[in-house]
Amino acid sequence: MQEHAHSEHRHVFAQGARDGIPIGLGYFAVAFSLGISAKAAGLDPLQAFVASLLTIASAGEYAAFTLIAAGASYLEMAAVIFITNCRYILMSCAMSQRLDPETSTGHRIGMGAFITDEIFGASVCKTTMAFVHFVVRKNRSVNLKGISASYLDLYRKSRGIVLSQITTAEPADEATRALAARVIADYTHKEVELVAKTDPKIIGGVAMEFDNMMYDARISTYL
Repeated sequence: MQEHAHSEHRHVFAQGARDGIPIGLGYFAVAFSLGISAKAAGLDPLQAFVASLLTIASAGEYAAFTLIAAGASYLEMAAVIFITNCRYILMSCAMSQRLDPETSTGHRIGMGAFITDEIFGASVCKTTMAFVHFVVRKNRSVNLKGISASYLDLYRKSRGIVLSQITTAEPADEATRALAARVIADYTHKEVELVAKTDPKIIGGVAMEFDNMMYDARISTYL
């Protein structure tokens, strides 16, 4: 049993190393442009090395070097770099859902600290990309749109979400959309995903469609 676990760990590590090769090559090229930016900002080689060592995200480094060159304050640098890199908070949250519940806190912190766009894409999207490649290989790419729609339907059902549509003669304002969503939610006891559609032909009134039902209060219907 233990040997099987070790073998699985080796396989996962080898697969991760293989996936990381193109990522590493890409960052090797990015390193040259970062070095040029650091030199243009007035940093010496040691300062540029430390900045690169402590800042994993290349976009954050570019932002930092640009602000250093412009003579920005520490507060301005902190704010800009935070905004540039805050997407990694969402990526870390998404990645955490895929971890074994017994994963140690140190492992989780390390994963969050060293996550990048490419690592996130290689890990989270692997199953999705494998499925897309399978569909294309079987010459079924024309069905991808329908497959996506079916997946969304299954997702909504599993989450208790009802897809609803309101149709009005003129674009519905926020208050109208909120009222329609509340009415549908009270009727279905589900979370509402509302789509607003405009159709001048109905003249006035509203039509609401949800759960294969339709509430028709269009003026055109009664003329």
